[in-house]
Amino acid sequence: MRLITSMYIVALLLIGCSSSAQDPVQARTEIQLLEDSISKVSLSLQLGEKIDTSMVNRLKDKLIDFYRSFPENEYAPEYLDKLHMLAIGQRDYENGVRYADTLLNNYKDYVNRPMILESMANAYDMFIQPRDISKVKKYNTMLLKENPKMDKEKRAEIEFRMKHIDLTIDQLIDLQMETMKEN
Repeated sequence: MRLITSMYIVALLLIGCSSSAQDPVQARTEIQLLEDSISKVSLSLQLGEKIDTSMVNRLKDKLIDFYRSFPENEYAPEYLDKLHMLAIGQRDYENGVRYADTLLNNYKDYVNRPMILESMANAYDMFIQPRDISKVKKYNTMLLKENPKMDKEKRAEIEFRMKHIDLTIDQLIDLQMETMKEN
């Protein structure tokens, strides 16, 4: 079974490497095939095994190529979002926030914009060192302002974070635990 899966992946990679997408439909099909093969491989992984990074990198290359070739296409923002999530998932926070910033700047009406804003605030708050409080404030403020109908509990959580922006995440958790004990 593994041999067949491996041969399938190699064939997809060879086809993908040899073809240059001439139109968005072809490019999207190649991306979907690669995503499907990654999904199939991930389902067959044993405990502790990881997906071959060359497959993920190939997907990232195709997503970048699509965005650069067809920035006006309806799938361009979705593919930037996927690039953002892949980078963050690989702990490549610098590239992750660059993809997200491009998405936020170029696609103001993107459906997952609130999630992207929250991801950006969290990346600058917890992962990118040194911690950039001004960016945490910027993205949280945008998130609150652009989403007036946000869930009240979520809004309160973000406002609490903004009120205690000088604290690290660990310090904030300690403060929340103390507050819960008092109530």
